[in-house]
Amino acid sequence: MHPFTNSLLTDPVTAISRPPSKRPAAELNRGFSNGMEFAGVVLVFFFAGFGLDKWLDTAPWCTLGLTLFGVFGSFVRAWYVYAAEMDRHEAKRQQSRTVGAPAQRTEDSVA
Repeated sequence: MHPFTNSLLTDPVTAISRPPSKRPAAELNRGFSNGMEFAGVVLVFFFAGFGLDKWLDTAPWCTLGLTLFGVFGSFVRAWYVYAAEMDRHEAKRQQSRTVGAPAQRTEDSVA
């Protein structure tokens, strides 16, 4: 099995949310890729619903339902990927504070 496919199946959030690159063009590519993925998922569900409506003669209910499902699913996926990325940034920030940074003063230590 391809290693990317294997990691995608075992941990999709880590496999999809890659750390940002130091190249600005890479960030643009990442944003474009996320936007195209979002639009692609919605279009796939739209056309699946459209096909089901034609087959079952239930227009427009399957189209509406599956399109909304695709939009909702894309937002939920974006939320989880964003949350995982922010958790990773927060852990990295906490680690950099504890490794070599001096302890910061708090309100309790000021008194």
